[in-house]
Amino acid sequence: MGARLRLLSFLVILVANTEVQPAKKAESAPQDLAPRVVIDEPASGWTGLKIVKLRGRVLNGQNIHEALLTVNSYDRLIPVVEGKFQTDVLLGGNTNYLQIRVVNEFGSDSKALKLMTENQRIDLQLVCNWDTDQTYIDLHITDPMGETVLWNHPHSKIGGVLTGYDIYGYGPQIFTLTNAVPGEYTIKINYYESGRGNPTMARVVVILYQGTEREARYVYPTLVHSFGEMITIGKLRID
Repeated sequence: MGARLRLLSFLVILVANTEVQPAKKAESAPQDLAPRVVIDEPASGWTGLKIVKLRGRVLNGQNIHEALLTVNSYDRLIPVVEGKFQTDVLLGGNTNYLQIRVVNEFGSDSKALKLMTENQRIDLQLVCNWDTDQTYIDLHITDPMGETVLWNHPHSKIGGVLTGYDIYGYGPQIFTLTNAVPGEYTIKINYYESGRGNPTMARVVVILYQGTEREARYVYPTLVHSFGEMITIGKLRID
């Protein structure tokens, strides 16, 4: 009996002298570090612009250097520099859907907006972008009249317009022709400049009669290797 009392007393003292350890603070869940996209401009709604400047930020953008931009089902990469992105976006007639998506090791995020316009329909659009930053690729479009539109001659007599001269990103360069004259159009690209010195994959998207029953799209991916290289992407005939 005495031994049992001594054992119980020992257990009581042991429990009394045992410190209760505070619960460890839960570590941050990985999703807390997931990136978040913020579009600063434009806001969804009506616009009278044909080309809008898309600007925004990526919060928690560790190791994110590019974002995927989708415009009316057309995808292209845009650079993210110090957590910020901006690019020109060519809008078609009526309703345009834009989405930005980013991914890192902690997760992904996307934001979308809808822009409505009353822009005149455009018969011919060309969008050129590439996958290397600090690089500039120039579109050359020769129309049926023999006139070539390029960076230092951005307007043609039949109404062609070339815009976009961002040598620090992935493009785009954009060519538009509201009323295309019949005949053959020759499309070339010139590997004009690069701060990287590497080959780059260029992609030219040709859009005919967007927003109509005659709409057609053609994608021409081309690998360019050396500065000054001129490549004929293709020839397009409009009847």
